[in-house]
Amino acid sequence: MIKISFIYLALTSLIYTSYDCKEFQQGTFKLDDHNGHVSIIVRDANKQIETNDGNGSVVEYKIKWSDDCNYILSDRKVIKGEYKIPPQFIGKNLHCKINRIEGNTHTVICKMEGGPEVETPPIEKIDTI
Repeated sequence: MIKISFIYLALTSLIYTSYDCKEFQQGTFKLDDHNGHVSIIVRDANKQIETNDGNGSVVEYKIKWSDDCNYILSDRKVIKGEYKIPPQFIGKNLHCKINRIEGNTHTVICKMEGGPEVETPPIEKIDTI
């Protein structure tokens, strides 16, 4: 009985998460890193632009969704300011997965090719495109 309950719970959470991810594919989002920096992320069907209030940088990525919850950020371009990245990650794609949704916030697990997985702080949706 416990096995059946666990399987049912696991399957329903996968279906629920997969369905809800569409709500976070496009829009304007706020990410507070709780270290005094807030980033505004604007996502549309083809690109993501991140503006960081801490260093004033604006960075643009191409975005490609592989399914409702998984996407790849590529072709990073610094539009304004300075955005430092370790040399071994220059030109590499960032693989991301929306892994948790609570109300109008979500967290993302990201992995740069050749790097560790990192989970973001909660990202709040503040506007719809």
